[in-house]
Amino acid sequence: GKVFVFEERFHIKKKLFFYTLTCLIILFFFTNHSQSGLAFSALQKGSIAPDFSLQSLDGRTVSLSDFHGQTVILNFWASWCPPCKEEMPAIENFYQNNASSKITVLSVNLTSQDSGKQSLQQFVQNYSLSFPILLDEKGAVGKLYQILTIPTSFIISPEGTIKEMIIGPLNEQMMNQLTN
Repeated sequence: GKVFVFEERFHIKKKLFFYTLTCLIILFFFTNHSQSGLAFSALQKGSIAPDFSLQSLDGRTVSLSDFHGQTVILNFWASWCPPCKEEMPAIENFYQNNASSKITVLSVNLTSQDSGKQSLQQFVQNYSLSFPILLDEKGAVGKLYQILTIPTSFIISPEGTIKEMIIGPLNEQMMNQLTN
């Protein structure tokens, strides 16, 4: 009888400890990673996509606001990520097929989590990528967009609002449906 009660109390205390620990970790993450020091607010459909400026792989400064009036597929990725590699040919085909339309692709490489510019250039060459590749060298834009999993993509309307957020690899069919 006493052993059973002790084991039951031990399991309850263990569960309570892990529950508390999990809550503290979540609280710590959200309070330390919010942009303004205010409470964490998730980006959601209908909210304005935060503007940013980053250097592109070819040395230009590119801002999201440069594409106001176009539908933008904003894609976050890293070259070591298998699902990111999987989606690159589809993104390139979509970009090529929509080059003359009011749809564009902005690809944000999470450079602060990647293997350096040289391996990135090799990656771009291997996949024959022609869409703009922006370098998030300090991880600031990844934090701004609250990227926890890669690849993550946002479909941004011509007016600058978030139409959709996709976690996981894109394919051409998805991109065609989401941008119509």
